[in-house]
Amino acid sequence: MLTDTGLQKLKPGDRDGMDVAVLPTRRKQLGRWRPHHQGGALMRAALKIVMAAIFAVPAAAALAKSPDCASWPTNMALVHLKNAGLIDIPSVIEAQTRAVRLASEKIGKDLYQQVYDITFRTSDGKTIEVITNSRASSEECSMSGVDVYVVSNRIGGAVQPRSEGATKK
Repeated sequence: MLTDTGLQKLKPGDRDGMDVAVLPTRRKQLGRWRPHHQGGALMRAALKIVMAAIFAVPAAAALAKSPDCASWPTNMALVHLKNAGLIDIPSVIEAQTRAVRLASEKIGKDLYQQVYDITFRTSDGKTIEVITNSRASSEECSMSGVDVYVVSNRIGGAVQPRSEGATKK
């Protein structure tokens, strides 16, 4: 299983040319982010599966009881992307920003670990997709910092409509 420590030890070119770009929070910067577009659609799908496995996807009933905290990871992801020089905040089209909760696991009394898939679109046609991991409670969405993982740019495949569970933020 790929752990946080395993992610930190990855170097460019590991795992048959597939890389993971990690933008750490509250940790020493691991190095400069470099875009890697090799196997884009496959990498994107594989990373979602790995992230779901890492953060233990709960039953659908658990999702219904956990708080909807899409705004906190969305806003923090935007800040991390800006700080990394990957996006210009004024160019983001807010109406086209989408946040979809992939997983929410109860890890304590009124404490949940949540994973979101967030897509940002800019006025110049750029799309950046990230996976976030953070903790939330029913009273406070910002119970932790937000780990942000840049997925990739979509370079092919069919456009799929978002499910009804998609959150507009």
